Amino acid sequence: MEACSLPFNHAMKHVCGRPLGLLFHKKTGNLYIADAYLGLLVVGSEGGVASPLVTQVEGHRLLFTNDLDIDHEKNVIYFTDSSTVFHRSSISIFETETWDFNFLEIFG
Repeated sequence: MEACSLPFNHAMKHVCGRPLGLLFHKKTGNLYIADAYLGLLVVGSEGGVASPLVTQVEGHRLLFTNDLDIDHEKNVIYFTDSSTVFHRSSISIFETETWDFNFLEIFG
């Protein structure tokens, strides 16, 4: 998207994303991204545009995905979503409404 390739534009964060956590998977070389607005994303080992991997859990949309960790032995990604009510842009002073801990088993 052209609007996302321009210098940073605060008004486009909800469209272009706001990555808060980045980790490479040691075995696959994939880059996993915890994005505050777009959820959990992945970029393949060859590079390219990030693809959505997880945008909701148990029917609830991710609203403030903020970090992730990878258990390379078990092939599991753990990530946090800080709110089930508010987007990052709705919070002026950081207060977490609730902590949701999620995990995703990956194959490959």
